[in-house]
Amino acid sequence: MAARYNPKTLAKTLSYIGYHSPAEFGLFWDMDGSMPWKEFHRALQEDVSLRFVRESHLRELEYLAMELPFTLESPFLHLRDSVSPPHYAVVPCHQERLFFPFSLNQLHFLQKKGLLPAGRFFLPLFGDRDFALRMGKRRDPSPFVLEVFPGKAITKGLTLLKAGESLYLAQAVPPECLVFPRLRESALVGLADRRVPSKKDPPSNTFESPGSFIMDIKHMEENYPVPAKPGGRKHPDAPGWKRNSRKERFKRTL
Repeated sequence: MAARYNPKTLAKTLSYIGYHSPAEFGLFWDMDGSMPWKEFHRALQEDVSLRFVRESHLRELEYLAMELPFTLESPFLHLRDSVSPPHYAVVPCHQERLFFPFSLNQLHFLQKKGLLPAGRFFLPLFGDRDFALRMGKRRDPSPFVLEVFPGKAITKGLTLLKAGESLYLAQAVPPECLVFPRLRESALVGLADRRVPSKKDPPSNTFESPGSFIMDIKHMEENYPVPAKPGGRKHPDAPGWKRNSRKERFKRTL
């Protein structure tokens, strides 16, 4: 344990962040009572005094019988059966705009597909731009923030759940309900041409064009054989080597 925290204090701090007030730190629990450990750990990294916390510290607290409201079953945290899961109520959003952070390499996908939850039941939307920017910096040192029109999204069937004072949850947001920030042309260079390399694409070092060939070591050996060293000893595995050596010994005995 770190010198500043005794086990009892650490258990209370983690319980507050993970269960009693997770929305304050941009966290939320899924419907099955799970939360990715990575997201919880990223939230701890914002506090310098909590950056020492690792998975082993949670196991140590459990070993010391200091029970947390959740258990660690890597890579997820799970609420205990004795703890009631949080209830997120469906609410009408009175805010004109909500915000969501994203990185530059997500731009093309978001413009085409909109917002979708990544491996979770919901995706978070933030009621404050600075709050969204703070959450985005957990993954990208220079994130961008897009705007969401919740009123327009609700008319298209979007359901908003309120997880905290400035934290809302949604299952998906169509691209027509999003407003992207203006980006410099220098930041957009090459984004349209980016694609994931296919396994069917031939490797660059084996590409052949008509009328050409690839130089390799075998080609050089066929056209320019390496001469044998003069006076070198024959390999023992060469055919007839033992017979020749016996003849030499027989001549010497005569």
